[in-house]
Amino acid sequence: SLQDLLSFYRDVLFVQLGVEVELINDELRAPIQRLAQRATPVATRKALDAIQESRAAISASANPLLVLESLLINLARAA
Repeated sequence: SLQDLLSFYRDVLFVQLGVEVELINDELRAPIQRLAQRATPVATRKALDAIQESRAAISASANPLLVLESLLINLARAA
């Protein structure tokens, strides 16, 4: 779900910023750390914003398939 994706990117941002918190997705620590090293905090914030916008669009009855396609494009650009 988009909520799961949001929590993943939240964990990435916290790792990037060195925030000492328990990761929501601790079982995904390795991919989280890889993405945290590859992307900048600004790019991660853009990804979080894109996910939030997608959630809002789907809630407003937008076509979910088109919203997800757009989200994936935005996430690829942010990385």
